[in-house]
Amino acid sequence: MQQQLSHQSTTSAGSHRATRAARLLASASLLLVALVIVVMAGLPNRADYTGWTLNSGQYVAPELGALAPPVEGITVDGQALSLADLRGAPVVLNFWATWCVPCAVEMPELQQLYETHRADGLRVLAANMAESPPLVRAWRDTHSLTFDLLLDPDGAIAQAYRVRAWPSTFVISPTGVITQVYFGPVSAQQLTAALAPFIAQE
Repeated sequence: MQQQLSHQSTTSAGSHRATRAARLLASASLLLVALVIVVMAGLPNRADYTGWTLNSGQYVAPELGALAPPVEGITVDGQALSLADLRGAPVVLNFWATWCVPCAVEMPELQQLYETHRADGLRVLAANMAESPPLVRAWRDTHSLTFDLLLDPDGAIAQAYRVRAWPSTFVISPTGVITQVYFGPVSAQQLTAALAPFIAQE
């Protein structure tokens, strides 16, 4: 009787292993088929889901290779500023906030970049996330910033660029196309490399 139970146990274990192996093989086959479909069809274009068409008929999206969404705002000094007015110049568009510790680390890098390449026509626009002008001005003075600080009181600019974390930085070509995107703090060296096609090299 004991030998019979042992035989049944061994047979059951073997059957379980065979079933498990068959399931793994089937899963691997399905995964391979899915991979082939993705390769043949291609991945979906994010810009198709994050972009929109302007009244002018131009399609914009906050994605690499897409025309940058419009930016219209007021600087901390009360001047109107539009990204469209800067067409023909390379632009670094940065999203930041005074409570953002990585932003404080990044600001001197942006200032260094601006000082180095201002003569090349570089514009740096730093859009602040819904903070008061006095607070932004105090931050500017503390960090000795000379580039444009945009106010984004209702977060409309950040929403247009689908910003989910601060800092986030977009490099925009003179033709208005997004050529690089950084999430998290970025260095002047990284930005200089990204801007290389548009600025004079020393």
